[in-house]
Amino acid sequence: MGRFVEDRLVYRQSFIISYYEIGPDKTATMETLINLLQETALNHVSSSGIA
Repeated sequence: MGRFVEDRLVYRQSFIISYYEIGPDKTATMETLINLLQETALNHVSSSGIA
């Protein structure tokens, strides 16, 4: 899970990207980035107590 920073206005989460989540140019694929953003958004809502 992530954590809140800057007076609970910013939510930060770190991920380790696996070899199968990168493309031939050695960068994260668009699908990987979207999945990580979605997971972060869900964790943000869960941590904030909104839902």
